[in-house]
Amino acid sequence: MRSCGEHLIWYLKPLRNDQCRSAGPENFTIMDIPKAHILLFKTNIRTEGDKRYIGKIMEEHRIDQWTVDLQDIDCVLRIVSSEWKLDEVIQLVVKNGYHCEILT
Repeated sequence: MRSCGEHLIWYLKPLRNDQCRSAGPENFTIMDIPKAHILLFKTNIRTEGDKRYIGKIMEEHRIDQWTVDLQDIDCVLRIVSSEWKLDEVIQLVVKNGYHCEILT
């Protein structure tokens, strides 16, 4: 990943372990994501069970690109969306029993 002005460029590697040694440019997909579409939150989504529950909520609301970093002390929820606003995500997460605030 690298920053390029108002965009983040993500390099994805859809490779199996046995392909790693011979990986060339043809094995990479480039995603150009505007920074404004990446929403970051501090949460208390701490366990795999919490993550599965939130996953069902995300699915119900058609939020396809999301992750929760359970290893991070802030349990960071990351959503890529051009449609959802920060306050809407906070309301959705809080309504379902979790703490959620903008990650600063």
